[in-house]
Amino acid sequence: MKIGFLNRLNFKSLIMQLLFLYIGVVYFSIAISNIFLGIAIFVFLTGLLMKKIQLDLYKHNWYLYFFIIIPFLLTLFSTLYSENTSKGLRYIWLRLPILAIPFMLLFINLKSITIKTGFKIFVILTVIASLKTIYNAIIYINEDIVFVPDFTFFITIIQHPYFGIFSLIALVSIIELNIVKNKILKIAFIVLLVIGIALSTSRIVYFLLFTILFYYISIGLFKKKLILAIVVLSVFSIYLIVTNKAIASKFQSSVQYENSPRLKLWNNAYKVLNSSDNKLLGIGIGDYYKEKKDPYYFKEDDKGIYGYNPHSQLIEFIVTNGILGLVILIIYIIFGLKYIKKQNRFAIIVFVIILVFSMTESIFSRQYGVQLYSVFIPLLFKENFKKIRK
Repeated sequence: MKIGFLNRLNFKSLIMQLLFLYIGVVYFSIAISNIFLGIAIFVFLTGLLMKKIQLDLYKHNWYLYFFIIIPFLLTLFSTLYSENTSKGLRYIWLRLPILAIPFMLLFINLKSITIKTGFKIFVILTVIASLKTIYNAIIYINEDIVFVPDFTFFITIIQHPYFGIFSLIALVSIIELNIVKNKILKIAFIVLLVIGIALSTSRIVYFLLFTILFYYISIGLFKKKLILAIVVLSVFSIYLIVTNKAIASKFQSSVQYENSPRLKLWNNAYKVLNSSDNKLLGIGIGDYYKEKKDPYYFKEDDKGIYGYNPHSQLIEFIVTNGILGLVILIIYIIFGLKYIKKQNRFAIIVFVIILVFSMTESIFSRQYGVQLYSVFIPLLFKENFKKIRK
C-alpha cells in the first residue's frame, strides 16, 4: 500500500512545493522552515532511489551549478585558510543549502506549471506575513514607532530588509507570472505587499520598488485600473519618505559619512584588508569573525577592526578572500549579467533585485539571505525562464 502511494507521487512537484515552503514558512518559524528543507532533500533522495527522478546531467547544467555554488566555494576556501577554523565552520553550515538546493533544482526537469505553483505558495505566505506586519503596525500605532527605522523590528515579521526584499519579489511574481487571476484580488495583494514594503523602511527596497514601478509604467504594462492603484501607492510612499523625519534622515545619511553606518563599515573593511599581511588571499572568515562585534557600537580605528559585519556581501568576500576573491566575484557578476540577458523579464528583474540587495547586505550571514539565493537564483537560470523556449 505504501509503495503504491509512493509510485503515484509526483516527486518533482512535491520537491518544488517543499522548497517554497522552506523559504515561505521562515516568516513564522525558522525551525519549521528547516524541517521542510530536510523533507525536500529526503524526498529527492527517495525519488532517485526509486528511479522516479531522472537527473539531467548535461554539461550546461554542471557549468551553471558550479557558477551558482561559487559563494559556497569561497566560504569553504576562506574557512580552510582560517587559523580559527571552528568559527568558520559555522558559516559553512549556514551556507550549506547553497550546495544542496541548486543541485536539486538544476538537475531535474521541472515543468513551468510546477514552478508557478511554487511561486503561488511563496506569494500566499508573503501576503499572510504582510497582514501580520500590518497588524503589528496597528498595535504600535500609538507608540510613535511605526515608520521609525530604529524600531522596525517591532513591526516586521522578520528582519526588515529581508521582509522588504521578499515582499518585493512576491510583488514582481504576481505581476509577471500572472499568479492571481481575479483583478480585485490581484490589486488587494499588491496593496498589501506595497504597504508591507513601506513598513519595512528599507532604503534599498524603496529604491528598487520605485525603479521597478517606473519601469513598468514606462513600458505601459499596467492597465488603467491597476496603474491607478500603483500610482496611488507610489504617491503615498513618496509622501511618507518626504514627510517622515526618521526615514528622510535615513536617506540623507546614506551619503554623509559621519551619519552613515554602512559607509563607516565599508571603510573599516577596506582598512582591515589594506593593513593585512596577505591581501591576495584575504583574512580567513573564521579569523575575521573570531570575535563578532555589533555594528551598532562601531568604533573607528586606523587599521580597521575585525568582527564587524560589512553589510555588503561583495565587500565581505573581498575581505575574507582578498584580491583573488575580488577577481572571482568580478567574473561571477559579468557572467551572471551576460547569461541573465538570455532569460525573460521576470528572471532579469528578480536577479537584479538580489544582486543589488547583496551590495548592501551580507546576505549569506543570515538564513533569510541563504534562502533568497539558493532557491531563486538556480530557478532564474533554468530553461523555463528563457526568452525563447526550445
